[in-house]
Amino acid sequence: MDFERLERPNAELPKGEKRVVQEGQKGRKLSLVEVSQENGVESRKELDAFVELDPVAEITEVGTKEVLPDTLQPEPQPQPEPQPEPEPSQPVLMAQKDLSLRRTSSYPNSSSIS
Repeated sequence: MDFERLERPNAELPKGEKRVVQEGQKGRKLSLVEVSQENGVESRKELDAFVELDPVAEITEVGTKEVLPDTLQPEPQPQPEPQPEPEPSQPVLMAQKDLSLRRTSSYPNSSSIS
């Protein structure tokens, strides 16, 4: 059994656009048939029939929204990429030389200077 095809308007879709919102499914009919043979000739007689599975209609929405072609859409502005958080600065360890002052003589005859 074939399914029915239905269309309904949708004011949210642009005019001319279509969208299937429910797929159609065929139904199934079951028939009780009597088969007989007389003088080598087969005959069939339908005794009863009923719908075993109802068909499901296909529903398509059709857009009715008017879209003006001259209307300019604002271009999306690029978003700046977030900068990573700076890592906390690590203390820099440096080897230190012994800079204690010592009295040295760098002058010749320094023994005479007191």
